[in-house]
Amino acid sequence: MLPDFQQLFESSPALYLVLAPDLKIVAVSEAYLQATITVREEILGRGIFEVFPDNPNDLTATGVSNLRASLNRVLKFKIPDAMAVQKYDIPLPESQGGGFEERYWSPLNSPVLETDNEVKYIIHRVEDVSEFVYLKQREREFDKLTEELAISKSYEKIYLKNLKESEERLRLLLENIRDYAIIMLDTNGNVQNWMQGVEHIKGYSATEIIGKHISVFYTEADKQLGEPEHNLLMAEKNGRFESEGWRVRKDGSTFWANIILTPLYDELGKLRGFTKVARDVTQRKKSQDSLKRSNENFFKIFNLSPEAKVISGVEDGRFIFVNNAFTKLLGITEKEAVGKTAVELDMVTQEARNSYVKAIKAGVKKGVEIKLRTANGELRDVMYNTEIAELDGKECFFTNYIDITERKQAEEKIAELNKDLEKNIAQLESANKELESFSYSISHDLRAPLRSIHGFARILEEDYYDKIDEGGKKSLNRIMGSAKRMGQLIDDLLNFSKIGRKELKKTEVDMNYLVKTILTEQNDQIADRTIDFTIGLLDPSQADRNLIKQVWENFISNAIKYTRIREKAVIEIGSYNEDSKVVYYIKDNGAGFDMRYSDKLFGVFQRLHKENEFEGTGVGLAIVQRIVAKHGGLVWADAEVGKGASFYFSLPY
Repeated sequence: MLPDFQQLFESSPALYLVLAPDLKIVAVSEAYLQATITVREEILGRGIFEVFPDNPNDLTATGVSNLRASLNRVLKFKIPDAMAVQKYDIPLPESQGGGFEERYWSPLNSPVLETDNEVKYIIHRVEDVSEFVYLKQREREFDKLTEELAISKSYEKIYLKNLKESEERLRLLLENIRDYAIIMLDTNGNVQNWMQGVEHIKGYSATEIIGKHISVFYTEADKQLGEPEHNLLMAEKNGRFESEGWRVRKDGSTFWANIILTPLYDELGKLRGFTKVARDVTQRKKSQDSLKRSNENFFKIFNLSPEAKVISGVEDGRFIFVNNAFTKLLGITEKEAVGKTAVELDMVTQEARNSYVKAIKAGVKKGVEIKLRTANGELRDVMYNTEIAELDGKECFFTNYIDITERKQAEEKIAELNKDLEKNIAQLESANKELESFSYSISHDLRAPLRSIHGFARILEEDYYDKIDEGGKKSLNRIMGSAKRMGQLIDDLLNFSKIGRKELKKTEVDMNYLVKTILTEQNDQIADRTIDFTIGLLDPSQADRNLIKQVWENFISNAIKYTRIREKAVIEIGSYNEDSKVVYYIKDNGAGFDMRYSDKLFGVFQRLHKENEFEGTGVGLAIVQRIVAKHGGLVWADAEVGKGASFYFSLPY
């Protein structure tokens, strides 16, 4: 997953504005908003000079004209433009009294270029150097005071005292500046002083660095290129030199520094040394690099997207960017597409494009299905989603196309299948009615002779039992048992057929209460048994209470039946949550079964034990499976012969 590059940019501690070529603000860092006392929503989309005009109370203000000239140079020459320190007052909000606040800035304007070398954005980065300028102003005031005090020796004592106090204030001020490294250099570039802020950034103590050449702060590569000497020379030549690059701390770690070198001259114009102001702007550098990578990643994602994507002009309809999926869909190359319109490429007619544009402007932008003609003349069904946004001052469509040709063909096939299905449903409903009639007939016609068989057998048992030999008695018992089993089988079959037609009446079912009710009802079966029941906390579920009761009755009665071979039966009932479903289970230490035949477990008339071992009709688990499936759940089992069985069923939340 890609990081949120917009959040990274806006959270940068550096002061950034991103400008469109028309000098409208398109992005701003949180730090810039705080420094200029502005609100993002109130400045985005507005011109920079509309947001930050000259102070009308300062007739000498040149901030707007100087900044405009710098931005024009960036647009013309497409290279970064570093500006000298600017006095550019900022407007205060009405909540703070309105008016303007005096500020000084060190701006750097850098272009962000398109692949065709055209300027896409301008990154306007500033450093608030007001504190530094005020410091310089205090220095000049100090110099002026020194000059005035030197006029008369009578003021020498006062002069010395004030000088000492001023120097102390200056020292305290400089030592407490931690964000800037302010260094005095001699004419050769050797360090002459060292402040706390410098130590904070560079890592050296005063005793370790005073007298050393500034080249110790440069990387080996820059030293081999003569960068330290070149920078001093350029400062002396131009009166000021500013640069950015990697610098080295005492511990060997590097940081991205903004460096300003200024030559110092005496009253005779002789070079006396340099001042060097450095600031760690690594975070700003990372933000710039992150923004660059974000743009690169955008175009990678754009080109590699499996959906066909295009950016085109709203008015002229010409394609500005197309991705690989689009050219593949149309059977053309990027070169053939860019600069052309969909009409010129014979994708759509002019009338069709006009109607699409009209619909989009009216708000119909999502899920619109149209037909596009490919280069080989084939008509493809596509669905497009589009948005209108400004790109380099031009209103554009940002559109993606999804090829739904196969889906449309599938829908046509599904429509045909639905017609066949409707016929089959009608036939099935007719068959169900016949089955209901047949089931009723079986129930009625078979029960009558069964009752007769069972009744006559009962008469024989009651009236002639002592006259029948042992073989006859066994046969009589077998007849009565078979009749009873046949009756149970008929009941189970009717119950099985009714479940498929029964409508679910779901309510929240308290499973704990339901299970305890069933155990109470089956108390007669377990009265003379030693059974250790463990019932966990069962999650409630939305289900048809009567049908789910049949499920639990079947599982519990089976567990009781198949554990009767144990002197002490153990039955555990519980539940757990898994994949948006509640899974219920019942485990026992009974006879178990061979898992090789587990596929027969839930089939009608499928039994894994002999009748003389455990009685049953082979329909109960089939009923369980049908009830659980009707609720949208699953049923399964796990067992081992002679060690017991575990049955599970799941219900959706």
